Amino acid sequence: MADRLGTKTHILRYWEEQFPMLNPLKRAGGRRLYRPADVELLHQIDDLLHKQGYTIRGARSFLQKGGVTQAPV
Repeated sequence: MADRLGTKTHILRYWEEQFPMLNPLKRAGGRRLYRPADVELLHQIDDLLHKQGYTIRGARSFLQKGGVTQAPV
C-alpha cells in the first residue's frame, strides 16, 4: 500500500494512530491487510494532507464529520 500511495510504511502506521476510522486487519507478524474501504480511506487521507493542504487534525475532523473527497482516478 505504501508503494501505491508513494509514501513510507511508517507514515501509514502513524496515520493508523491518528485516524481511528482506519483499522486494517493485522495478520501474523504484524502484516496489514487493507480492505477496499481502507484503501479508499487511505487515498482520501493522502489527498487531504498532501494535495489539499489539511493538517492531520483538520483532515481527521473533516472525515469524522462525513466529508468525502473525490475518488482517485
